[in-house]
Amino acid sequence: MTLSPTRLVAAVIASCLVLAGLGWGWAAVRFGTSPDAAAARLRADVARRLADSERRVERLADRVARDEALVRYLATLPDHAPALFSRLSELSRADGTGSDVSATVYASVGPAGAYRVVAWSAGPSGDLTPELVSGRASLFVAADAAGLRLVSVKPIEPSGRRVGVVAAETLLTQSAPGTPPLDTFELTSAFGPVRVAAANAGGVLASPDRVILTSASGAPLLAVSFSPEMLAASRQTFLRRALCASALPLIALLFPATAAVLRRRRRARRGGAWFGWTGVLGALVVVSAGGLVALARAAQVGPVWIRLMVGLAALALAASLPVAAWWRRWPRRSPASAPTRFVLEQLLAGAGLAGAVAILANLLQDPAADFALLTRWQLPILSTDIRTVVELAALLLAEIALGWAAAASLAVVAARWKLGWRRASGWIAAALWIAPTVALLLPPFAHLPAPGAAAVGAAAIFGVFAGALRHAYRHTTQAVKLLLVFGALLLPVVAAYPLAATSRDRAIRTLIEDDYAPATAAAQRPDRLHAMLTTAQQEIDRFEGLGGLLVAAPKDVRVESAAAFQVWSQTTLSRERLTSEIELFGPDRRLVSRFALNVPRFEAAYRTGAEIWDRSGCVWDAYAEVNTFGAEERRMLHAERGVCDAAGRFIGAIVVHVLPDYRALPFISSANPYFDVIGRAADPQSSSRVTDLQVVVYGWNLQPRFSSSSGRVTWPLPTAVDDRLYRSREPFCAKRWSARC
Repeated sequence: MTLSPTRLVAAVIASCLVLAGLGWGWAAVRFGTSPDAAAARLRADVARRLADSERRVERLADRVARDEALVRYLATLPDHAPALFSRLSELSRADGTGSDVSATVYASVGPAGAYRVVAWSAGPSGDLTPELVSGRASLFVAADAAGLRLVSVKPIEPSGRRVGVVAAETLLTQSAPGTPPLDTFELTSAFGPVRVAAANAGGVLASPDRVILTSASGAPLLAVSFSPEMLAASRQTFLRRALCASALPLIALLFPATAAVLRRRRRARRGGAWFGWTGVLGALVVVSAGGLVALARAAQVGPVWIRLMVGLAALALAASLPVAAWWRRWPRRSPASAPTRFVLEQLLAGAGLAGAVAILANLLQDPAADFALLTRWQLPILSTDIRTVVELAALLLAEIALGWAAAASLAVVAARWKLGWRRASGWIAAALWIAPTVALLLPPFAHLPAPGAAAVGAAAIFGVFAGALRHAYRHTTQAVKLLLVFGALLLPVVAAYPLAATSRDRAIRTLIEDDYAPATAAAQRPDRLHAMLTTAQQEIDRFEGLGGLLVAAPKDVRVESAAAFQVWSQTTLSRERLTSEIELFGPDRRLVSRFALNVPRFEAAYRTGAEIWDRSGCVWDAYAEVNTFGAEERRMLHAERGVCDAAGRFIGAIVVHVLPDYRALPFISSANPYFDVIGRAADPQSSSRVTDLQVVVYGWNLQPRFSSSSGRVTWPLPTAVDDRLYRSREPFCAKRWSARC
């Protein structure tokens, strides 16, 4: 049964009201009816997430601590160390806790009750104090450079005798690059971001909305604080999106009207009536797309979805206007009857074609300028990132819409003047179509990229063969028709590919010229390294518990790195991944702990007593020095100070070294395994956004001083390039890669 227009409008309005009511009801259920109820729901959501993480780490720790095979492997170390790794990975997978939960096993070494890491499942555990490793089972939250971690420590005690310890942990929230790890962290909840910190962090989260979340046994774990304004804004955003969704039936009301207009246009016999209904159809498409875009912006939907809507609207306009006009029969004229008008119309059609290519060039520069998408675009068909897929779909829709509009417009002009590939007038018209684009490619205009000529040539060839293709489509089989439709979708993308590749290449070169090259030049500037060292000194001064790490160790015992790493991970040295090291000296002035990132040592500095701190004073002393590495001298910045207690007594010392190193550049992937062990999972600083990037630094003797890719041959630096750089000292490109070169 067909509804009358009045009943259809009434049904649409009723649907809008019902959806609006459901949205208000859902908001009341989700956020409650008062600010206090919303705050209670937020706390319950964070507590539920914490309880789930607690359940997973406790389950994995219990499973590892009670596994008999793992205990046997611990008793036969180091003979069964590989088997211990394999068994720990099997337990983690069989437990079903997910890849974000890792387990680390510590084994007892020596009669003094010391422990060392012997195996791990997904990366070793963060720093654990000797008290935690040697104490009873515990569950706590720790903060470091990686983020906020929930850790469960359980002893491995077969037959009542402790042979090891297992630490199962998971990240509750990750550190954002550049944020001090000792400050509060941000946790994303179902109601918006909240601030969290370890429950023992003191007054870090001192606010009226602060709440302490506890474990199942009642031990305090997490301090949570949120902003009432944030919660109110989340509620308003939810209501706004619900109201926008309730307005969708009004947009859907235009679809039956569009179908009715299409039927009327199909029955139109005269050209005037056809153009009139076509104008109405285009207006309906524009209004529908505009309404959807307005609702999407009001609902704060991501820009990629808006671009997808615009691409769909553009494709609908191209199919309903120029493509539909091509399939309609129009009165025909001969070029010989009106040569002047013939030339003007072809030039006008060519100007439209050039304009379509210019629009396409501008569209291609938008996603290419988003350098974060460059790597994800390498294999977008198999991408699991929905944003990448939608971005690519929007771009392909725009390419197809512009290709259809330009090619169909040429086909309409060709049909009007009876042009074809068998007639000379058809190729003359093709030359006239290409002429405006050629004019824009040549000086003094040069407004179009040269690869755009490929799309223009493809459209011109289609215009010449358009009549034959239409005749073949109407008189062929269904299989061939499907093949032609597939070609209509594929050929615009193929024709635009040279332009897309050039835009991406230009974006990469711009990234290298504007970001990577200046960063490489500034990598070894002393003022930058000195600023980093000063920041690290200030962070070490604020580090609580430094004195507790300066515990004297027995002489000739191997120097451990856990304590020094704990200090290093709380500084900008960790966040910036600088080539650096930290050394801790005990109250007897002997080295007790050392952690270094890309700072090797040849001397026997791996046992306590091998190095002695022979300075005095409890204030920082910073200077430059030269470190010998084999036959090479490496410049470094040195900072040191004694550590004194409240009474001014000397209890130890700390030494910091920072070295200029091109491997610390954020876009160079380091071969050092420390980056995999201590790096954050989502840290974007350890890899380049450009695939197969190679960085080579040359000295004034034209010999390479550094190459980011070991084992690869570096390209020679021409003498002319060196002479130009020596005379001008200005940055330039060796080849004309861009207009700036």
